[in-house]
Amino acid sequence: MTLPEQVSASRTIVIQAPVEKVFALATDIGNQGAWRSDIAHVDLSQDGTSWVETTSQGIKIAFREQEKQQGIYIITYESPQGFTGHWEGRFTPRQHHRNNPDRGAYRARHGTNFCTRRGAY
Repeated sequence: MTLPEQVSASRTIVIQAPVEKVFALATDIGNQGAWRSDIAHVDLSQDGTSWVETTSQGIKIAFREQEKQQGIYIITYESPQGFTGHWEGRFTPRQHHRNNPDRGAYRARHGTNFCTRRGAY
């Protein structure tokens, strides 16, 4: 299968939970397998800033944390299949309107960019 050399995607979702709780869950790498069905195992480094995920298909992908501050999480990744990229998550409280019943919800916007080494995968 041939892929373009660069691919970008982004998505925004709203979750009915406090932003701090969702940010803590999303950045707790050691427990990703508890809520992500595509992960079989996570090997976390001692300092917790890099890890290797083994997917349910047995593929190992290496990750490294680039930035982690309240509301922003940026990681880079590389797979042995020949693609690299970065993922950026922005976690912000949802704007409330007086007629909006979603108090306590938050908006998560994330984007993924990846590059193939030769445009083929």
